[in-house]
Amino acid sequence: MVDTVYVRNIGELISGVRLGAHAALIGANTGLVIDREANPGSAAGPPLSMAAMLSFNVVMTATDVLTVAWVLNDSADGTNFAALQTVAAAPIFGPVAAGTYNRCATIPVILTSARRYIRWDYTTAGPAGAIQTDAVGVFGGWDRLAAPNIH
Repeated sequence: MVDTVYVRNIGELISGVRLGAHAALIGANTGLVIDREANPGSAAGPPLSMAAMLSFNVVMTATDVLTVAWVLNDSADGTNFAALQTVAAAPIFGPVAAGTYNRCATIPVILTSARRYIRWDYTTAGPAGAIQTDAVGVFGGWDRLAAPNIH
C-alpha cells in the first residue's frame, strides 16, 4: 500500500469567523449571523463542518464546573432562523483547583444539512465568579478543496 503525502499550508484549508460578541457574564449569548457562502473559503462551496471555539477567562472554586449549552440555528434568508441542532448543557471545564483560568473549549459542529446562513447561540453556566467569553468558528470540511498554491 502506498500513502500519498501532501505538503501544504493547513491555513489555506480553513477559515475563521467571529460567532458572537464578547460576553462578560454567565448566561445566554446570541450569536452573529454568518453567511457560509461569503467566507474566505467559499470558492470551494459552503463549509460542511465547523469547530466552535469558546475561549474563556473564569474565576473558579475547587467545586465549580463550567458548562455550555448551544443551539445551531440556520436560515435561507438570514432573517428567519430555526433551530437545526440543540445540545443540552455539557461540562467543558472543571472541577479544578481554585483560581483564575484562561482556556479554550473546542466544540465540533456538523453543517452538512445547514442552509446558507447560520447563527450559533450558547449559554454558559457554572461558577459565581467573574467570567469573560468569546466565540470563534473555524470552518473546514469542504467537499472539495481549491488547487494548492505552489510558488
